[in-house]
Amino acid sequence: RLLELYESAWIDEWYPDAETRVEYHQKGKDTMSEYYHILTETKPKIAFIEKDFTLKIGDISTKGRIDRIDKLDDGYEIVDYKTGKPKDKLSWPERKQLVLYALACERCFDPPLKITKATYHYLEDNSSVSFEPTDKEKQKLIDEVIKAVEKMQASDFSPTPGFHCQYCDFKDICEDSSF
Repeated sequence: RLLELYESAWIDEWYPDAETRVEYHQKGKDTMSEYYHILTETKPKIAFIEKDFTLKIGDISTKGRIDRIDKLDDGYEIVDYKTGKPKDKLSWPERKQLVLYALACERCFDPPLKITKATYHYLEDNSSVSFEPTDKEKQKLIDEVIKAVEKMQASDFSPTPGFHCQYCDFKDICEDSSF
């Protein structure tokens, strides 16, 4: 049934050529089959799928959607699916999304959900990396959001050169660009 759903949802567009389309189509089928077997072995207790939230931090409201939330013996686990390159260890910028989701689970749901595990599941190879969001990380995220909002309200758009410069529309004319 899963593969039938996959076939009915498959979109043949957006691929540069037929060979790439066939390759990705097969890779998707293989990944779905493997992940299905993982789920039938682990049998997670899924509490929510595609759970929407609106989180207020200071004067700012942020809307989001959490891919999956599972019930655990000691709380809940957030699971977010990623199509990018799998990672073994997560830096702070990579952890922020799941920390934000954990904060939303505590502040936006009734009753609040205690998140004891946050997981990125990489579809590329069906690997996962998990951590427990800490109160310190949640406060760090809140402080960063408030600081970013204050800078925007003050029209402070000073450059912040770094890896992300490669994606910036102004990289070719910006004096501070690192690319």
